[in-house]
Amino acid sequence: MSIFRSEMLRCPACGAEQRADAVFSISADQRPDLRAAVLDSSLQVFPCSACNVAFRLEPRLTYLDVERGLWVVAWPDSDRARWSARAAQAQQMFQRAYGARAGAGAKALGQQLIARTTFGWHALREKIAIQAAGLDDVEVELLKLLLIRQRPVRLSAHRALRLEAADAQRLRFVWLDTARGRVEPAAEVPTSLLLDVALARTDWAGLRGALSESLYVDVQRLMAS
Repeated sequence: MSIFRSEMLRCPACGAEQRADAVFSISADQRPDLRAAVLDSSLQVFPCSACNVAFRLEPRLTYLDVERGLWVVAWPDSDRARWSARAAQAQQMFQRAYGARAGAGAKALGQQLIARTTFGWHALREKIAIQAAGLDDVEVELLKLLLIRQRPVRLSAHRALRLEAADAQRLRFVWLDTARGRVEPAAEVPTSLLLDVALARTDWAGLRGALSESLYVDVQRLMAS
């Protein structure tokens, strides 16, 4: 089920406080509207009651989509420097809910789920979009590394390459400034490039293993301090 909790929020523009319902857990099967709100970046956007400036509360929630086989713990982007501890915490949560420490029914369901952890709304949105397109997120991250190598850019902890859209023919990537929330075009490439990455198992073996060893499957973790 989808769960909300009442929180006191502070407007980043004027400092005024107001109470609002924050999302604690999303069941996409029961609440497709919440899934859609993640994808269109409208979830947890609140207008300030004092100055009317809209601001977005960072995610701190679990996301479950049984139909598409995805379970995610989403943390605020500000927690990314602690990714190792947060990923371990997410792993423990999954084990209690759907893994070794769960009941037989939940454990059977867990075998059908891909478990991940993310930081910030854009990263959660990306995981949902990747799963919806039927793509392998490890291979998407390896493709990002290939694109970064081919298009030398200045990387930083606040600059992330994100998959914005995907279909059978094309993948569109954008650069996200996680500090300011700004987005700019990065690259549009044939979806067939993912097959090249998938077949190059020897060349990518080390990186593939490094990305797959944690629930935090994201090249951005290489930039985490």
